[in-house]
Parts: sequence; structure tokens; C-alpha cells
Amino acid sequence: MKRIITSKKKINPFGGINFVIRAMNKQGVGSLIDKILGNRPKQATYSYSDIVLFWIYCNLCGAERLEDSKHLKNYLTGTPSLQMPSPDAIGRVFKSLSTKDVSIKTKISKVHKFNNNELLHDLLIGVILKLGVLNTHTSYTLDYDNTVIFNKKYDSRKSYLMEPGYQPGASFIGKVPVHVQGRNGDAAAGTKMIDTVTRAFDLLDAHGVQVNKFRSDSAAFQKNIVEFMDNKGVDFFIRAKSSKKLEIKTAETWKWTEFDHKGYKRYVASFKYAPFGYGQKEYRYVVSRSDDEERSYNYFWIITNNTDMSDEEIFRFYGQRGKIERNFDTMKNDFNWARLPFSFMSENTVFLLLSALAYVVYLYCVTDFSRKVDFVKSNYRLKNFIYFFITVGAEWIKNSELKLYTTNRYEVLLE
Repeated sequence: MKRIITSKKKINPFGGINFVIRAMNKQGVGSLIDKILGNRPKQATYSYSDIVLFWIYCNLCGAERLEDSKHLKNYLTGTPSLQMPSPDAIGRVFKSLSTKDVSIKTKISKVHKFNNNELLHDLLIGVILKLGVLNTHTSYTLDYDNTVIFNKKYDSRKSYLMEPGYQPGASFIGKVPVHVQGRNGDAAAGTKMIDTVTRAFDLLDAHGVQVNKFRSDSAAFQKNIVEFMDNKGVDFFIRAKSSKKLEIKTAETWKWTEFDHKGYKRYVASFKYAPFGYGQKEYRYVVSRSDDEERSYNYFWIITNNTDMSDEEIFRFYGQRGKIERNFDTMKNDFNWARLPFSFMSENTVFLLLSALAYVVYLYCVTDFSRKVDFVKSNYRLKNFIYFFITVGAEWIKNSELKLYTTNRYEVLLE
């Protein structure tokens, strides 16, 4: 082995984070955080923006635990305008932003716990609009789903998958998380779902974000949710639950329309049906069936109030909600939803929301940077963004000049 030469020079291997910091400063995200969250006590060393943004920057450097921020401080020391609180300080402030859980008793006398952090939701939507990730003049499709986050926290409960954890309800517009409600593991997806969905719409309405379509799985197949969407003038697309009456109705009214779906044939048809009982309002049912005649047919029902789209268009449009599973995969693995740091759901809901905020910052950066440099792609997952953009040798030299050890043209981002 050849002789190894060491140097006392402090080279930051995460030099690309300087451009993220610059982008957030330029967009005024720190000021917005302090405006919404308020001022901390005079004796506090760090502001809310110092703490929230430092954790976001650590996350974009690959941090998976709050403790990882301690190690990153060794590399980021000397970065202008960057405050670097300790992991303990970050944890204390995150906990201080928590709100009390809400306990709701169901008809079978079971108590479920939910957590709604309105302040952090205002922050989340405020940053989304500040960065232009969403806007107030486009009409969007809102997707809702629940996901199980396995854990053995002090207050976690056993989910339908028979393991303890939480089961938050999340609303997304495309890739963008816009509402996250903490729900304990034993709170089924459909439990008090109307309250969760109403909160999401109220939040978006308050910030001027327009939603004209709503998609969800069969958990949303509830009379109050269907009527809420219908009265609000929102086109809903919800997977309907099977029933004998529905199967009979399908057999009576079926008119074949054949189309190709992922390399195999499916057939669709639609008809009017009153799902919530005789005398109730009828809605359009779109039915899809496989072409496997030798086996039992695979039926798929979608209930909607949309009258403009064709049967095939509705089937394909509903199928796009499968992307929400990729959103959950990204949140759990890239943005640490699967690595909750605290003992209680109220505190971990803060972490879920601030991790969603980190994802919004990431979406802004990867979209904006990919337009300007060819070594960043808009479809990068976080790991690739770190490999190809964040990890570059850098040092701050005299006159606050950033020196990069790379042939990639980062300077384009300064134009």
C-alpha cells in the first residue's frame, strides 16, 4: 500500500447542501417558519427556524436519527448562516410543538386516539405555497389513504396486521403530502374518516388550494363521505364494497367495453345504483372485470359522481392512486417515518409532519435544480440526490467563497 497523506484542512463531503441552504434563504423559508411558529423565549439559543431547517438539511444529507445531526455538525461547521443545535435541543423543541391527542369512543365503546396538529399543518401548507410546489390557481386531485407504521412505542396499539404501531391517515396531491393525522394502530382506516377528510379540505380551503377530485380506497365508501364530496362539488372516485345486490345488478346491466390494461384484457361498464338503501340518491358505478372465463371473474367496482369521463377513463384514473403507496415508501424509508424518535403518538405526529416538510423542501430542490444542471434528475429518490448532488467536497475560504472539488458545474445554480 502506498503512503497515506493526511491533511488538517476541513473539507465538507456534503458540499451540495450549501445550495439547498442558499435556496431556502433566498425563498425566505426560515422567516416563514418563525412567523407561523412564533418566537421562542429570549433565553433560547436557537429559533424555531434554526432547529427545523437544520434537521431538514441533516435529512437531505442522509440522517436517519436525530442523533445523526451530531455527527453532521463535524462536517458542516463553518457553513455561513447555518445554526446547528444539538440532537437534544432538536428533540426538546419537536416535543414542545406537540398537541394533545383526541380520544373518541365508538358505538362499541372502544376508545380510539387521534392527533391533529393544526399549527404544523399551517406551516406545511405555508411552505408548500411559498416554494411554489403547489399553487392556488390550479385544481388538484386529492388522494387519501392510511398506512401502518410498526413500532413498540409506549402508547402504540396492535393494528389489523396484528403488530403494534400507528396508522396515520395521509392526504397527498400527487407526491406532495398536504395533511397527516396521527391515528393509533387499532383505529381502522374508516373510523371517523369523515372528520379526517373534512380537516384536510378545511385546511386546503383556508389556504386557497383548490381540489376538484378525490380518490380513496373502500375505507371511504361511507354515506357521509360520499355526500360530503357531492355537496362540495368535488368529483369522487371511491372503490365500492361488494354486495350480492350489486353483483345481481352488474349481471343484469352489463354492456361490454373491451380494452387493454397492462398487457391483458379487461371489460368495463357503468350503471346507476343507490348504494345506501332504497330511496337514497343513485350514483354512477363503473365496473371492471377480467377476461378469465375459466376462473371466477375478478370484479372491481368504483363509485363516482363524475358524468363526463368514459368508463375506461375512470378505471384508469382510479388506478393512478396506486402511486400513493410509493409516496408512503418514500416517506418511511427516505424521510424516516419508519424511524420514529419519541415515545408518544402526539410527539411522533410532530415528527411525521416535519418529515413531510423535509420532503417538500426536497421536491422543490430536485425539481428546480434538475432544470438548471444535468447531473440532477427530477425523478431522483433521496439516495440518488445525495450521491449525485449533495456529496461533493467543499470548503469555505476567505471572503466567504465556496470552493468545490468537482468538475460538475454547480455555479450555474448561482445565476
